[in-house]
Amino acid sequence: MLSTIEMLLFIAALGIAAVIAFKAFSHKFKLISYGREVDRFDNPGSRVGTMIKRVLLQQCAYGRRPVSGFFHSMIFWGFLVFVLVTR
Repeated sequence: MLSTIEMLLFIAALGIAAVIAFKAFSHKFKLISYGREVDRFDNPGSRVGTMIKRVLLQQCAYGRRPVSGFFHSMIFWGFLVFVLVTR
């Protein structure tokens, strides 16, 4: 159990962290809201194909550094299998 002073310090630190996080999130939200509207459902076939190549096959990871790209893919697939098996 925390003492009274420790509890007050913890609450103060938590409040400061919450204010800093809120300011950062609101700044990011304002930047994103300045963007223009984009129709993301205009070409579903191409978008799904791109998603399969870039995400599932990890095509971008093999670009300039194929060895580290291979290990990156193994970590990705290991994590994916772990998530699917432990559900």
